[in-house]
Amino acid sequence: PSALRTRPCDPTSAGNGDVYVMKSSVCDAENIPICMVSVDSTSTENIIIWEKPLATNIDSFIIFREITWNNFQPIGSVDYNDVSEFIDDNTQVDPNNKSYKYKIAVLDSCNNIGELSNLHETICLVALTDTNNNNPVLQWNDYQGFNFTTYRILLDSMGTNDWIEVGTTPADSNTYFDPSLP
Repeated sequence: PSALRTRPCDPTSAGNGDVYVMKSSVCDAENIPICMVSVDSTSTENIIIWEKPLATNIDSFIIFREITWNNFQPIGSVDYNDVSEFIDDNTQVDPNNKSYKYKIAVLDSCNNIGELSNLHETICLVALTDTNNNNPVLQWNDYQGFNFTTYRILLDSMGTNDWIEVGTTPADSNTYFDPSLP
């Protein structure tokens, strides 16, 4: 805590010593990062995941989604004692049609909201067909939130949740083409 030393304003207490005003950090809302954003196993809802800090001054975590360009609005909260993930189950959100950007903030036990974290953006994958040769082409937007070097291309050709890696592409590429894919 920081302290400010001052003299009493009351003239009747003059000479009775100094007064210290303390700023307590017990309720200071901290900034925490999102770990990652993803899509659930049914590809119908986005999941926001963060690492919960060990703290006694956190009431909850507030999740923000970008509503219009750079306009992040709160869409829900998660109590500190709950699992540190949020499922965006808004029926207007469709991860199959577009990507979404999220941020998180801490609500401390004194009702202060901390700074918004850096954003994380989901990936929206689109499977297209090359009209020249009828081969599949995968395209997606950049994931934003942390640095990485490679996208892994996984395939579940039978719909049994048995994914196998069929290729990789550098992180600066947003297209994958493999004529052997079904």
